[in-house]
Amino acid sequence: MLKTFQKIVKQIQGLPEREFQTGRTQEQALEHIHSIRSGSGNKEQLYSYLYSHDPDIRRTAAQALKDTWQGARNAADTQIMSMCLADTSAIEQVHIRQFVTDWEAQTSLAPGAYWTPVVLAGLVEQGVGAQTTLYALARDRERSVNTKVLALWAIGLIGEQESHLLSEVYTKQANQGMQQAVVQALRFSGPVCVPDLCALLEQEQDEDLCLELALALGWMGSDAVSSLKQLLGSEKRIVREYAGLALLAAADPDGWKLLWPLKASQKNGRLKALINEAIIALRGNAASWEELSSFDGAARLCTEQRILTALNRVDNDLLFIIFVSMLAHVSGQDRVPALQKIIHGTKDDYLMFQADQVLGACGANSELESMLGQGNTFMRTYACLALLASGFPVMQSLARS
Repeated sequence: MLKTFQKIVKQIQGLPEREFQTGRTQEQALEHIHSIRSGSGNKEQLYSYLYSHDPDIRRTAAQALKDTWQGARNAADTQIMSMCLADTSAIEQVHIRQFVTDWEAQTSLAPGAYWTPVVLAGLVEQGVGAQTTLYALARDRERSVNTKVLALWAIGLIGEQESHLLSEVYTKQANQGMQQAVVQALRFSGPVCVPDLCALLEQEQDEDLCLELALALGWMGSDAVSSLKQLLGSEKRIVREYAGLALLAAADPDGWKLLWPLKASQKNGRLKALINEAIIALRGNAASWEELSSFDGAARLCTEQRILTALNRVDNDLLFIIFVSMLAHVSGQDRVPALQKIIHGTKDDYLMFQADQVLGACGANSELESMLGQGNTFMRTYACLALLASGFPVMQSLARS
């Protein structure tokens, strides 16, 4: 029985890979496109090939449509043709609302959908002039949550200076996915959003959203330290706790010094336990907290090798993601392969998002670009987000993947 099963598997593995939309191999699909182009087929069939996950098939179909004077049927067609033919003249004339509506009719815009990175990159390419329309989309009750999340991400990636507008979207939402997207948009917008992130943390009660806010504040590094110092004195336990975690994630020695007085505190039990566990993982032996009493001592803990070693020691999922976030603020080349291993090995989409962002902060654009062609579509979307956040020309890469 085992030998029979292995024989079947071997036969299947030996078959040419088929394009799932058409059931044809790449060779068959390209031959079919060429035959249609020559006049021996229905030109309408070329449009289905535009949505192939094979870049060669897409490119050949787009060129065939252009050569046979078949125009795009909608904005989604227009974007794919523009992407494949490196001609942006047509897509520049498409209004954002129509662009989004046509894509919604064509496919899912969920983070795990294949075409989501292409749509997201298209929105970001619209630039600051699109912000008003993007806000309208984010507030539109007729739009899906997935569409609203893309609009919010695009606002942050373009760069929102009036961050209070994003905070207003957060406070008026009951959908946690939307609120999470707002926090991520504020994070993409940079240190100008620190006051808004702190204000949201002060009023939030949900643990998951508090963690999202803490990681966003930690992402700001030293720019968030003075604001987090104020939150450490909050009357609310949850605010103090996540402000402390944000300081850990920021990996700033001056910020870590602020944690030293907590050792004598009588009201921060869980936070003290987490800090204690973090120090043990970083040191490899019992925590004394002495390192946190001075800049030099804290700096000795905030190093690439210490953090990478801690990732292998810690069993706490919360601290694991904090250590991953810390890698954005230290120097060294060993963190890049370590982050790649985490991204390819995890089934946790949230951890994948965080690790991709850190990989972007490391300047590992080639590693992220390679993920655009991965079978894991969540990986494709999160790699795209990280590349867009670093200003990388993503559309060119998407055309090849």
